[in-house]
Amino acid sequence: MSSLTYTSDAAIADVAFVHWPREAARREECRRAGVPVLLLVEPGGAPPLDSWEYEDWVRTTADSVEVRARVVGLSLRAPVAPVLDEYGLLRVGQRWVGLSATDERLVRVLLDRFGDVVENGELARAGWDEPPGVTTLRVRLQRLRRAIEPLGLTVRNVRGQGYVLGPDAHRGAA
Repeated sequence: MSSLTYTSDAAIADVAFVHWPREAARREECRRAGVPVLLLVEPGGAPPLDSWEYEDWVRTTADSVEVRARVVGLSLRAPVAPVLDEYGLLRVGQRWVGLSATDERLVRVLLDRFGDVVENGELARAGWDEPPGVTTLRVRLQRLRRAIEPLGLTVRNVRGQGYVLGPDAHRGAA
């Protein structure tokens, strides 16, 4: 009988509860999306040998105090998702930067696919009425990279493909 009765509270980041190994595919989806995961392992079952910094595991027989402790630990380690508000402010937790109208349009597209490649052409169409040359896009994204650096975010170039918005691994996760 499982005693997992934990209910979320607003002070804690969302943590996905994933049954291991039955929901291995869901675990990978969460990992790609940067969603913290608490793996639920059946008694006698083996936890995974690999893990990442936003993942932990408990036996399905764990009491609610242990589950809450694991969830709180994951929540404290997990990055806070960036949010672009209606005023053009890009926010990560309590920190924010103001964006120009063009940067706001670029960031909206990048946020929609946070952590995934957005093609050059799609970014150019989002940022300008008349798509600019490759150099204009590259220079604009370099400036954007400097602007969002204090938030712990970066825009990475994927040569010949496009750009990815994500946490800046050199500065620590946002």
